[in-house]
Amino acid sequence: MDNTIRLTAEELYYLGGIMQAKYIDYDYISAMNDIQNNYRLYESNVVNDLSKKGLIEEDFSGDITIAVSMEELLRPVFFGDFEAEIDICNIREDNRKIVKLHTDQGETTLVELDENHLVLKKMQENDVVEYGKDIFSFIKDETDENIEFDEQKVSDIYILKNTVIGGESDVRILFRIGNSIFMENEEEQITKITFPNLIQEIQAVLVEKGA
Repeated sequence: MDNTIRLTAEELYYLGGIMQAKYIDYDYISAMNDIQNNYRLYESNVVNDLSKKGLIEEDFSGDITIAVSMEELLRPVFFGDFEAEIDICNIREDNRKIVKLHTDQGETTLVELDENHLVLKKMQENDVVEYGKDIFSFIKDETDENIEFDEQKVSDIYILKNTVIGGESDVRILFRIGNSIFMENEEEQITKITFPNLIQEIQAVLVEKGA
């Protein structure tokens, strides 16, 4: 998972403008601070910060050139037709983590969203599945095979979903109790899921069909 780059939401938005993005996910826009009150200051600060990171170059006429590696990483984010998401909500600590996977013509970029900051990583298909395995690695340490679903004991809720831009969505809702995971099926029944079956669901939801 090379090519990891950290951006603020404002920097991502600015780069989207330079690249004439077809689409910018609303979660990135909502993570931004207000830039309307002093747009020129925002733009100046963003250009300065991106230049320091070596992600853009500005010539004497003010024209901006984006680094090739940065442009390749951003292309799925701004132009991809397939978007997958892992939304993790810790009920006890009342916090939330959002991970998005943008795919364009077989190229995938993962974006971890933490308040105003974004971490972007170039991914391969196997990387996506391994990332999912890491999130649910606690299942391997399961000790109570006979545990039953109890809403009061749920510590975390995981929502896996994908969207074909302009098309349909596919969603899985998962619940953690101890080291076990339960999944809600199409009939809204909640049953325990094994680790191998969970990996199949991760593959089905997070990886673009035909990728």
